[in-house]
Amino acid sequence: MQTRCHLSVLIHEQAKKYGDRTALTFRSFGSLKWKDVSWNQFSLRVKQVSNALLNLGVKPQDHIAVFAQNCVQYLYTDFGAYGVRAVSVPFYATSSEQQIQYMVNDGGVRFLFVGEQEQYDKAHRIFALCPSLERIIIFDRSVRISTHDPAALYFEDFIKLGENLPRQPEVEELWRQSNDKDICNILYTSGRQQRSGSHLRTVCRMSEGQRRVCARRRERQGDQLPALYPCF
Repeated sequence: MQTRCHLSVLIHEQAKKYGDRTALTFRSFGSLKWKDVSWNQFSLRVKQVSNALLNLGVKPQDHIAVFAQNCVQYLYTDFGAYGVRAVSVPFYATSSEQQIQYMVNDGGVRFLFVGEQEQYDKAHRIFALCPSLERIIIFDRSVRISTHDPAALYFEDFIKLGENLPRQPEVEELWRQSNDKDICNILYTSGRQQRSGSHLRTVCRMSEGQRRVCARRRERQGDQLPALYPCF
């Protein structure tokens, strides 16, 4: 049965229902070994991301962006952002420097999460051209950070900012304040990323899309669904 709740608490409500059952199966960057993440682990990591974002100064409806291939960190980041009512702006992993510069500036992005070396290098080169951008947070630990980049931070170190859930009471208050009119995503359509081709997606629209997909597919417990498209 589909869990009907606000997007900000969806993963945590799933964890209450399914506990240590497997939620995700993934491979780390550069690895061929598959790993499992339980719903409880998923929920904890999302809470840590929410706490870390608050410690970086993220406010409700502030904009972050994710510039990466599909990966487990992408999901942690998105749902962690939803938990503090932040707006997540997804970028195609193959976007050019010109495109990401436009989207960062157009969206007023404060924190840019990147996947691998290619995405980091592009983000580093456009950083000085984006006044709103404060930090680049890197998912893949093997990425080589420029020696002249004090703004870069590995995701593992970012997580440490929220590891012990130091801001959890504030996170839970933001859960209570969340509403269906909150913007959860700004989407830039393929082929139009150098113009004003952005589309706002509210929590209400996201939830309705989720409901319709679940109604059509009728998954059963134990089914495994591959992520074929970008996470957004």
